[in-house]
Amino acid sequence: MKFSSASIAPFFLALGTALPAAEKAEVGKDAWKILGLEASAEPHGSITHFGFDIEIGAEVFTCSATGESYQTLGVLPRTHCADSPVDFAWESRPVGGALLTVWLEVSAGSWSHATHDIHADLITWANEQVPTGKIQVYSGPKDLTLDVVVLGE
Repeated sequence: MKFSSASIAPFFLALGTALPAAEKAEVGKDAWKILGLEASAEPHGSITHFGFDIEIGAEVFTCSATGESYQTLGVLPRTHCADSPVDFAWESRPVGGALLTVWLEVSAGSWSHATHDIHADLITWANEQVPTGKIQVYSGPKDLTLDVVVLGE
Protein backbone atom coordinates (compact mmCIF):
# COMPACT_ATOMS: atom_id res chain seq x y z
CA MET A 1 0.00 0.00 0.00
CA LYS A 2 1.44 3.38 -1.01
CA PHE A 3 0.47 6.79 0.32
CA SER A 4 0.59 10.06 -1.54
CA SER A 5 2.31 12.91 0.22
CA ALA A 6 -0.90 14.91 -0.08
CA SER A 7 -2.87 12.29 1.83
CA ILE A 8 -0.35 11.86 4.66
CA ALA A 9 1.18 15.32 4.90
CA PRO A 10 -1.00 16.18 7.92
CA PHE A 11 0.73 13.34 9.79
CA PHE A 12 4.24 14.72 9.41
CA LEU A 13 6.32 17.35 11.03
CA ALA A 14 8.21 18.58 8.00
CA LEU A 15 11.49 19.96 9.24
CA GLY A 16 13.30 22.11 6.76
CA THR A 17 11.34 21.02 3.71
CA ALA A 18 9.88 23.03 0.89
CA LEU A 19 6.31 22.04 1.71
CA PRO A 20 3.79 24.86 2.06
CA ALA A 21 3.04 25.80 5.68
CA ALA A 22 -0.46 24.35 5.36
CA GLU A 23 1.06 20.87 4.91
CA LYS A 24 3.29 21.04 7.98
CA ALA A 25 2.06 19.29 11.11
CA GLU A 26 2.49 20.55 14.64
CA VAL A 27 4.86 18.72 16.98
CA GLY A 28 2.99 15.93 18.74
CA LYS A 29 -0.19 16.35 16.68
CA ASP A 30 -1.17 13.49 14.37
CA ALA A 31 2.30 11.99 14.76
CA TRP A 32 3.23 8.35 14.22
CA LYS A 33 2.47 6.19 17.25
CA ILE A 34 4.50 3.15 18.28
CA LEU A 35 2.40 0.60 20.17
CA GLY A 36 3.79 -2.31 22.20
CA LEU A 37 7.52 -1.74 21.60
CA GLU A 38 9.63 -4.71 22.66
CA ALA A 39 13.32 -5.41 22.26
CA SER A 40 15.31 -8.17 23.93
CA ALA A 41 18.26 -10.49 23.49
CA GLU A 42 18.32 -14.25 24.05
CA PRO A 43 20.35 -15.75 26.91
CA HIS A 44 23.50 -17.52 25.69
CA GLY A 45 22.56 -16.71 22.12
CA SER A 46 23.27 -14.37 19.26
CA ILE A 47 19.64 -13.53 18.51
CA THR A 48 17.81 -10.32 19.34
CA HIS A 49 14.08 -9.73 18.95
CA PHE A 50 12.38 -6.44 18.05
CA GLY A 51 8.69 -5.78 17.57
CA PHE A 52 5.93 -3.17 17.66
CA ASP A 53 2.84 -1.91 15.87
CA ILE A 54 2.91 1.53 14.30
CA GLU A 55 -0.15 3.72 13.81
CA ILE A 56 0.15 6.21 10.97
CA GLY A 57 -3.09 8.09 10.50
CA ALA A 58 -5.87 5.50 10.34
CA GLU A 59 -3.49 2.66 9.37
CA VAL A 60 -1.76 0.25 11.77
CA PHE A 61 1.20 -1.86 10.63
CA THR A 62 3.04 -4.62 12.49
CA CYS A 63 6.83 -4.71 12.52
CA SER A 64 9.00 -7.49 13.89
CA ALA A 65 12.51 -8.69 13.20
CA THR A 66 15.38 -10.64 14.62
CA GLY A 67 18.95 -9.41 14.69
CA GLU A 68 22.32 -10.85 15.58
CA SER A 69 24.11 -9.73 18.72
CA TYR A 70 25.42 -11.75 21.66
CA GLN A 71 23.19 -11.04 24.68
CA THR A 72 23.01 -7.29 23.87
CA LEU A 73 20.53 -5.44 21.68
CA GLY A 74 23.24 -4.36 19.26
CA VAL A 75 22.30 -3.03 15.82
CA LEU A 76 19.41 -4.06 13.62
CA PRO A 77 19.98 -2.67 10.11
CA ARG A 78 17.09 -1.19 8.16
CA THR A 79 14.52 -3.97 7.94
CA HIS A 80 11.24 -4.13 6.00
CA CYS A 81 8.02 -4.77 7.93
CA ALA A 82 6.08 -7.51 6.14
CA ASP A 83 3.01 -6.52 4.12
CA SER A 84 3.46 -2.81 4.75
CA PRO A 85 5.15 0.34 3.42
CA VAL A 86 7.22 0.56 6.64
CA ASP A 87 10.89 -0.16 7.42
CA PHE A 88 12.68 0.23 10.76
CA ALA A 89 16.13 0.05 12.32
CA TRP A 90 17.56 -0.07 15.85
CA GLU A 91 21.01 1.25 16.67
CA SER A 92 22.48 0.77 20.14
CA ARG A 93 24.86 3.57 21.04
CA PRO A 94 28.32 2.95 22.49
CA VAL A 95 27.64 5.40 25.34
CA GLY A 96 24.31 3.72 26.15
CA GLY A 97 20.79 4.03 24.88
CA ALA A 98 19.62 3.50 21.33
CA LEU A 99 18.06 5.15 18.32
CA LEU A 100 14.88 3.75 16.76
CA THR A 101 14.29 4.91 13.18
CA VAL A 102 11.11 4.21 11.21
CA TRP A 103 10.58 4.89 7.49
CA LEU A 104 7.32 5.09 5.52
CA GLU A 105 7.29 4.77 1.73
CA VAL A 106 4.92 7.52 0.61
CA SER A 107 5.34 6.77 -3.11
CA ALA A 108 7.68 4.64 -5.21
CA GLY A 109 11.19 5.46 -4.00
CA SER A 110 10.08 8.37 -1.79
CA TRP A 111 10.39 7.86 1.96
CA SER A 112 9.60 9.79 5.11
CA HIS A 113 11.15 8.90 8.43
CA ALA A 114 10.94 9.49 12.14
CA THR A 115 13.38 8.80 14.94
CA HIS A 116 13.09 8.20 18.66
CA ASP A 117 16.02 8.57 21.05
CA ILE A 118 15.95 5.86 23.72
CA HIS A 119 17.76 6.92 26.89
CA ALA A 120 20.43 4.66 28.35
CA ASP A 121 18.46 4.01 31.54
CA LEU A 122 15.73 2.32 29.46
CA ILE A 123 18.13 -0.36 28.21
CA THR A 124 18.57 -2.68 31.19
CA TRP A 125 20.05 -6.06 32.04
CA ALA A 126 17.67 -8.89 32.88
CA ASN A 127 17.81 -12.61 33.60
CA GLU A 128 20.88 -12.22 35.80
CA GLN A 129 20.59 -15.65 37.41
CA VAL A 130 23.46 -18.08 36.97
CA PRO A 131 23.71 -20.08 34.71
CA THR A 132 21.06 -18.61 32.39
CA GLY A 133 23.10 -15.60 31.27
CA LYS A 134 22.12 -11.96 31.53
CA ILE A 135 20.60 -10.18 28.55
CA GLN A 136 19.81 -6.64 27.50
CA VAL A 137 16.17 -5.63 27.19
CA TYR A 138 14.26 -2.46 26.42
CA SER A 139 12.42 -1.64 29.64
CA GLY A 140 10.89 1.70 28.74
CA PRO A 141 7.34 2.68 27.78
CA LYS A 142 5.68 0.29 25.35
CA ASP A 143 3.77 3.08 23.60
CA LEU A 144 5.61 6.09 22.13
CA THR A 145 4.89 9.02 19.86
CA LEU A 146 7.34 9.79 17.07
CA ASP A 147 6.87 13.48 16.49
CA VAL A 148 10.02 14.27 14.55
CA VAL A 149 8.97 13.21 11.08
CA VAL A 150 10.91 14.32 8.03
CA LEU A 151 9.45 14.19 4.52
CA GLY A 152 11.39 13.22 1.44
CA GLU A 153 14.43 11.07 2.02
